[in-house]
Amino acid sequence: MCSRLHIAGAAATLLFGSLIAQAFAQVPPRSPQSTSPGMPDTNRQPNYPGTMEDQQRNSDSLASDKAFVKQAVEGGIAEVELGKLAQEKSSTDAVKEFGKRMVEDHTKANEDLKAAAANLNLETGAEASRKVKKDEAKLSKLSGTEFDRAYAKMMLNEHKSDVKQFNVEARQGKIPEVKKFAASQLPTLQQHLRMAEQLEATTKSGTGGGQ
Repeated sequence: MCSRLHIAGAAATLLFGSLIAQAFAQVPPRSPQSTSPGMPDTNRQPNYPGTMEDQQRNSDSLASDKAFVKQAVEGGIAEVELGKLAQEKSSTDAVKEFGKRMVEDHTKANEDLKAAAANLNLETGAEASRKVKKDEAKLSKLSGTEFDRAYAKMMLNEHKSDVKQFNVEARQGKIPEVKKFAASQLPTLQQHLRMAEQLEATTKSGTGGGQ
């Protein structure tokens, strides 16, 4: 009787062990990357906001804004320097008054743009361009009517370029602060252009008025 009980117990043990083995065989192997709910997955690659190519494209898209800032400051410095020269060298009140207006308006505009550029860590020009320096050197050698006509023609060409440049930036700029600056300055530059057109016509006809 005892022998039969031992045999029955052994059989039950073998059967139970077989069932446990089958149960474990049906459980899928755990992935080394799987994690428990609520636990961070340390095997996942970090998700950055953009690739290096994305960052490069973004930088390229702002290149025109950066160029605008630099050119606008250089142009403003030129207007101030030439305006001072006009007040010294001109023989007519109209040209002197125009030069004075250029000094006042462009000094203020330059200060505003430089302040905005500094907040955005954008590079600004420190002086007038080489072309303007050459033009200034030529003007400094003239006097009287010759100076007035040359200066008026230069101002007309410069302000045509300025209005076009600021208009493009005001419509297509990517940096909000720079775009806003361009839009705010457009009315003044358009007024300068009309004044330059009148000044150029006046100096051509020789009716600018004396001192």
